[in-house]
Amino acid sequence: WGNGTGDVWAAGGHGVVHSTGDGAWATVHEDAGEEYQALRGAGGWLFVGGYVCANGVCQGGVLLRSSDSGATWTRQTLDEGVTDFAAADGTVYADSAAIYASTDHFATSTEVPLAWATSIGLFADGGALYAYGGLRGAQIRRTRDGGQSWATVYSGFSGSQSGTMNGIARGGATLFALANGCSVPACVGALFRSLDDGDSWREASRPQDWLAGVWAASADELFVGGTTLMRSADGGATFTKVTLPVDTTILALWGASANELYAVGQGGAILHGKR
Repeated sequence: WGNGTGDVWAAGGHGVVHSTGDGAWATVHEDAGEEYQALRGAGGWLFVGGYVCANGVCQGGVLLRSSDSGATWTRQTLDEGVTDFAAADGTVYADSAAIYASTDHFATSTEVPLAWATSIGLFADGGALYAYGGLRGAQIRRTRDGGQSWATVYSGFSGSQSGTMNGIARGGATLFALANGCSVPACVGALFRSLDDGDSWREASRPQDWLAGVWAASADELFVGGTTLMRSADGGATFTKVTLPVDTTILALWGASANELYAVGQGGAILHGKR
């Protein structure tokens, strides 16, 4: 996530790092007993979420927040790991098996009644909040009233073993969503599109065997991560592989602009591309 081309953040493993866009990264927080999965800024604050771990076992959640660009942090624990954040209209949401909403930068929070333990991510868009995930089938749920009521707007894609949604992004008038269906011995990744603000979804293509991370520059151009980085110039109908300087699985994407993209990969890899 970034607050602009000169203020970019990444989290993963045991640390949080920051860059001013010059290619150099500085560690602003590190804790060997925690594993970070999510990062988001909102309202001048930075939020980091993940798991509390000991002896290789992660059994609880942690949420960090900073109002001074990572110089100091406030820490709170949760029953479950934090896997994603979303922010809209002065409210920040955290996905931690349940969804928690806060209007005071998580000094306090209230539980949103989603009751869906297999959600793994959140996406806020146009007054709506989406939760996505799944276990036996990929699913997207949506609320338009701050979480008081939810509707399932997509359910289905799966392999013989599992199926889950793994990301949502908007490009122009199009919403894009990633799904993975896993069977023995492999997975299949699928891209879905919605042209009616999330009311209905249609499969557009199957770019590669596993997908994670999606960012759209427009309704036509989008990038998806996963096994490698892929680019589409036709709204997700077809994809081509992007040549990368290292061979790494791509886990997350963020675009500083239509011409500048960041990708976080396994093993601490952070890739930055311009055109």
